[in-house]
Amino acid sequence: MSDALAGTAKSAVKWSLITEMIAKIIIPITQLVLARILAPEAFGILATVVMIVSFAEMISDAGFQKYLIQYEFEDEQGLFRAASVAFWASMGVATTLMLLVILFRDALASMVGAPGLGIPLAVAALSLPLSVLVSTQQALFRRAFEYKRLLPIRVAVAAVPLVVSVPLALIGWDYWSLIVGVLTANLLNAVAMTAISHWKPGFSFSWQFLRKMLGFSVWSLLEAVLIWMTVWSGTFIVGNLLTAHELGLYRQPILVVNSAFAVITAATTPILFAALSRLQFDRAGYKSFFFRFQFSVSTVLLPLGVGLFFFRDFVTDLLLGPQWGEAALMLGAWAATSAFNMVLTNYYSEVFRSLGRPRVSALSQGIYLLVMIPSLYLAALDGFQTLVIVQALVRIVSMGISQVLVFLLARIGVLQVLKNLYPPILAVTAMGMAAWLLAGMADGGWGLSAAGIVVCSLVYGLACLCFSRTRKLLLDFAAAGLKRLRRA
Repeated sequence: MSDALAGTAKSAVKWSLITEMIAKIIIPITQLVLARILAPEAFGILATVVMIVSFAEMISDAGFQKYLIQYEFEDEQGLFRAASVAFWASMGVATTLMLLVILFRDALASMVGAPGLGIPLAVAALSLPLSVLVSTQQALFRRAFEYKRLLPIRVAVAAVPLVVSVPLALIGWDYWSLIVGVLTANLLNAVAMTAISHWKPGFSFSWQFLRKMLGFSVWSLLEAVLIWMTVWSGTFIVGNLLTAHELGLYRQPILVVNSAFAVITAATTPILFAALSRLQFDRAGYKSFFFRFQFSVSTVLLPLGVGLFFFRDFVTDLLLGPQWGEAALMLGAWAATSAFNMVLTNYYSEVFRSLGRPRVSALSQGIYLLVMIPSLYLAALDGFQTLVIVQALVRIVSMGISQVLVFLLARIGVLQVLKNLYPPILAVTAMGMAAWLLAGMADGGWGLSAAGIVVCSLVYGLACLCFSRTRKLLLDFAAAGLKRLRRA
């Protein structure tokens, strides 16, 4: 890997991490406040609305964002022409889907187990054209590693629910406060990104460009559909077989956990894809970059997931309040499996796409769905708790599927992965044993629970110091922190 690309990627990671850390400080505060104002049913209703709208947004994007990042254009003019084609093609699809959602709002609401929610669904669909503008601009910023310029926009968008949804919830707008917050955030995002972007939507269009883009994007779109089904199948099943209350208990822990993990994943995944795309013809540099990336993120994600699992009751009470006690198992199980799933599954998808093989990632998702959907359906028939346990077990299957496929395509074998990751895995095992002994402190009050978390963090840090690679990573991180303090 060239020194220039390494430096660019490092700078992008820094600014992306800063952006996501600030945003993810704001988001949990908002969720904490809203969870104490609104009942779980309100979040269940929002989940139903978002499920339909997110599917329409994904179809309208048609996978063009991945194409704009991955493809090697001859010059900036060619890139901007492709961006204009992607924008107008996506806008046409988005407008059509918006009208269809509005026309068939009641039928769609009934289909997903939420009869009577047609009007909220139609209102939320107004965000579809906005999402097209955001996705096109976002692809260009990510391709150029321009994360520093996105910092103020990302922070402002993250703050919208706090300044819009919370006041509306306080005056009794219920689930409408959440929907209005989403719409406002999308509008702000679209306007702000367009204002600072070098590219503006032009009126040029090329069918030749579109055919070329569709050749790549059709597989990215298929993969996106399958990912959407993976993400939302549980919501659909719970919404149809269980109650709106249980749907809220199911979705809100997922949002909380994903927000916590997104500090790392949202900041690093786009950078991994862009960097690997530039290295796709240098296989030695490619594998070296990926293994260093995988090792670095695992040192943060694995202890975060294991810690949230063992201290799930304390975290649920802290972030959501006592009325969400039934959601603790869902929060803990989702956190633990997400940590390993992101390291051993999600990042492999970026490998497939960066090598121009999105169909492999689509195959992985398709195989997993064949196992996931019937398992969750049968589990839901037995009740909410059974669904949570079965879902956690089934997610392990996706790790095995992805590992087989990444070996066949990129020759990244399971032994290489274990050799790369054994220091953080052993360190987090030691931490997990300490957490298992100390998690009972959650019954003794917040102070004792917080003390248990501190002890587990120290155990993990000491265990990391026993291995040269994790020790070096910690020392480098500490040195960078001290350097910034001196500058301040």
